[in-house]
Amino acid sequence: MVPQVLALITTVVPAESRPRALAWFGVTGGLSGVCGQLLGGVLLDGDLFGLGWRAVFLVNLPVGLIVLAVATAVLPRTATGRRPALDGTGVLAIAGSLALALVPLVLGREAGWPLWAWAMLAAAVPAFLAALHWERRLAARGGQPLLDPELLRGRVFRTGLAVNAAFMACFAGFVFVISLTVQTGFGYSPLRSGLVFTPMAVLAMVGSLTGKRLLPRYGLRVPVAGGAITALSLLLTALALQTGGAHHALPVLLTTMGLMGIGNGLVLPSLVGAPMAGIAPERAGTASGTLSTTQQFASVTGVTVIGGSYFAVLDHHDPATAAAAACWLALAAALAMIGLTVRLSRVTAAPAPAPAAAPSAPLPALARQ
Repeated sequence: MVPQVLALITTVVPAESRPRALAWFGVTGGLSGVCGQLLGGVLLDGDLFGLGWRAVFLVNLPVGLIVLAVATAVLPRTATGRRPALDGTGVLAIAGSLALALVPLVLGREAGWPLWAWAMLAAAVPAFLAALHWERRLAARGGQPLLDPELLRGRVFRTGLAVNAAFMACFAGFVFVISLTVQTGFGYSPLRSGLVFTPMAVLAMVGSLTGKRLLPRYGLRVPVAGGAITALSLLLTALALQTGGAHHALPVLLTTMGLMGIGNGLVLPSLVGAPMAGIAPERAGTASGTLSTTQQFASVTGVTVIGGSYFAVLDHHDPATAAAAACWLALAAALAMIGLTVRLSRVTAAPAPAPAAAPSAPLPALARQ
């Protein structure tokens, strides 16, 4: 569903209103990830129908029914003069290469990193390169590749993907580790552990609304400042957990979570808008699918790498020390995001070569966002 929403925004919303729509999309996505922690804690603590953790799957039922009813009545009907073709070979090749990387990343640590896990990881790189080769050949023949090589040639889109990947790896890994730490390490109930994320959710909304208004005036300096605040929150969390341990965990986490909410809120409005701003409507579906896949892959990678460091340290130390070690890795990802955002601001400020077809939103508009 996520790529369809992004494609619809890029296709239907007028160019002058698109930055605002993409900003709200980023705000909504970020807040939902944080609020999911709180709602998940409520469901687990309530133990609906005696289902335990399985109750989390019920969240999709009312949401899906509401979206179905509203979408049927509200969403516009769109049409294109070119009938879309399914790139079956590309689907199998790209999905297969991603699976070669994701399966060992998800299951490797628990299985003790056996030989098959390393073999799959090693095979993922040549498999993905072969998939890219197929996509280039298909595009050269005038076909409709699943992954458009032209998109990856654009510096703005390519750098925007990297910014999203760094942010999602940092955020997903940090939330995963803190959720584990407060429940299994500090003995918090699911509801109490969910409440730990409340300051982040509330202040992320404040930061997002503030950042959305600051973007037209200050451009990409806003997410750079937000990334710096997020990095500061990770630094303070790591230092506090490493020196204070579990005894001072709750006040420290509540403070640093709120600080991270402000930082993430300043980043979110431009997170999605950066790579999608200059995309032509006819490439909106491919671009949004590429962006969503990148975000999901980065999230899994962040959980695996940051979570893996947590478990490795936990074997010899207490949960607070393990969480601190994981925060240092999340901090590295946050610093990478800041550097990439600075790079993105320079790319968008540089004069771009004249495109073959006029894009739906000129690149200089991205700097004004």
